[in-house]
Amino acid sequence: MFSNHKLREFLDSQYTLFNTQDALNPDKPDPLLIVHRFKNHECLAEIALFCALLSYGNAKQIVKFLSKFDFKSLQRNQPISLDTRLFYRFQSAQDIAYLLEILRICAHKGGVKKVFVHGYSNINFTPFRILNGIYHSMYYLWQIAHKIGVHKSTGLKFALGEIPSRFKPKGQSALKRWNLFARWLVRKDNIDLGLWSEIDSSDLLIPLDTHSFQISKALGLLERNIADLQSVLELSESLKAFDSQDPIKYDFALYRIGQLGLLEGR
Repeated sequence: MFSNHKLREFLDSQYTLFNTQDALNPDKPDPLLIVHRFKNHECLAEIALFCALLSYGNAKQIVKFLSKFDFKSLQRNQPISLDTRLFYRFQSAQDIAYLLEILRICAHKGGVKKVFVHGYSNINFTPFRILNGIYHSMYYLWQIAHKIGVHKSTGLKFALGEIPSRFKPKGQSALKRWNLFARWLVRKDNIDLGLWSEIDSSDLLIPLDTHSFQISKALGLLERNIADLQSVLELSESLKAFDSQDPIKYDFALYRIGQLGLLEGR
């Protein structure tokens, strides 16, 4: 479809097109729109993680649901309870309350940034440093879940992802929502917040969803037919050919290309 040179030009042009603050608006819903509303909140990282972990399904419905929260409960010193109407797809209102309570406790223990950066910098689950940060954070949050007795919640398991032991990550999950969270906090441009300078953008992995998976295959960036962790690693490596220092800058553009059907008819 494209030569390497033309593909680079296309990807760079689409990145420039969508790397504007106007790209995040209610007419083109994206959960990052909600995160930007709280960018001065002391629990921003926990808010971003909450939004990322619930970023599955229809984008409009995701934003509609996330818009119902003011996140004041994350700053309080008492356990969280919620209106029973605040449920989202696979998560009941109780599951949502569990997730917020885990993040509230994490915030009061030093915050998810401290946990994530420690895993990224000091732990070797895998050869990929960003995965070490993700797996360590998952493990830490599950430890809190066990401590407060909510670890049997299936809705919580879907939100957090499952890691059965500290040293043995489970399965080949693409970890889309965790990689999305990392992208938001690490990268810096008109879309992403760029608050975690301790993590190198070149270590980020693509938050692979249906749109980016299909578009990447159509563009010849990915050959695999399964949207799993191996596809994440291969696509992230392919994107390094176009920008070795910031390969995941193309993620938002790939998502929008697919969401808006911009390749149709080409």
